[in-house]
Amino acid sequence: MNCAYTDDFAYVGCTKTGSCAVSEWMKEALGASTCWFFRHVPRAVWRKPVVVSVRDPYSRCVSLFVSVMKQDGDRYGFRQAVSDGTMEGMLRFLIQQKGSKTRNIDLMLTQMEQIEIVSRTSYRIIHHESLEKGIEALPWVNTSVELPVINRKKNRDEFDTEELLTPQVIELIHQWCPEDFKFLGYEKRTV
Repeated sequence: MNCAYTDDFAYVGCTKTGSCAVSEWMKEALGASTCWFFRHVPRAVWRKPVVVSVRDPYSRCVSLFVSVMKQDGDRYGFRQAVSDGTMEGMLRFLIQQKGSKTRNIDLMLTQMEQIEIVSRTSYRIIHHESLEKGIEALPWVNTSVELPVINRKKNRDEFDTEELLTPQVIELIHQWCPEDFKFLGYEKRTV
């Protein structure tokens, strides 16, 4: 979970929502302090207004699958835990882990679970699908926003999002992150 903060506000990006690009832009354009883990943010920062970026749960799950299951390395142990290497298998693993005390990796948390960790008070949501416009609309940002392209992996183009979203996968996404649909303004697809 990527974080950045200025004198005026704090930004927290749920994983797989463009948070690296936003944090990098804030550092360059606004002189923000950044860190990779929200736990490292000074407590006083959380008294400021909090802005959170979120993403359509379907495309976030595809992005999660591609980055942790199909790219080089197994930094998080997902490949070992999900022996069949499929998106269905990954989602079944995430559902099985839900509520477990061992889920200390942000990637294993739904967006609402991540938001609940960092913000016990109110927060403003900006959507990945219109990230630049969402940032420009913030009252603390008085400049145009052109986010850098970060974390775009070469082999991501090998995967067709719609092809990966089978009826079974869609149903598993609904089971894993129902709060993301309920509270973040995204519509559920019918199966």
